[in-house]
Amino acid sequence: MVHATHEVVLVEDDGGMRQAVTRMLSGGGYGVRAFDSAEALLGALSGAALWDSSRCLICDVRLPGLSGLELHRRIA
Repeated sequence: MVHATHEVVLVEDDGGMRQAVTRMLSGGGYGVRAFDSAEALLGALSGAALWDSSRCLICDVRLPGLSGLELHRRIA
């Protein structure tokens, strides 16, 4: 089953973990946009809206630089 209209945004600094989670979600039919830091995600947004009813954020809490909790506060 492909969830073409459902996208997961993943923020994970560990490359191996990011790749594994991306592979697992993609295998489940989800589109995945993966970032290695909160700053990279915020840079990709550059003022544009990311969130709508078809997106979900999966974020590591302990990231170098901006933490996952602070990222959540900024995009909420």
